[in-house]
Amino acid sequence: PGGGYNIVALQWYNGCNGYEEGDTYCLCIALDVGRIQLMRNELDTDPICFNTEMNIVEVRWNHNGSLLAVAGSQTTPDKEINLVKFYNNTGNMVRQLKVPGKKLSSVSWEGGSLRV
Repeated sequence: PGGGYNIVALQWYNGCNGYEEGDTYCLCIALDVGRIQLMRNELDTDPICFNTEMNIVEVRWNHNGSLLAVAGSQTTPDKEINLVKFYNNTGNMVRQLKVPGKKLSSVSWEGGSLRV
């Protein structure tokens, strides 16, 4: 009962399809309360931290590690909205997608990262 946060996702782009830049952020740690930490490696002392302002359920890097899809929900006064937000590998939001349905539980990219 300490008020801690839960890690809901840990995603590491392994570089198998190359990197956009040599020293890029490729490790993502996501907390259920919407906070994300991006790191260059497991020993990174200067991570990027940001708030997605939603309850996260899953994160996935695209095929080349340039985009991170973050799936979850946002609660408004009258309803809960399912969203997938897309961030570049420096933590800047690029786009968001509203997803119909009652509950979003996962996200996945197709092979070439043209679709989620």
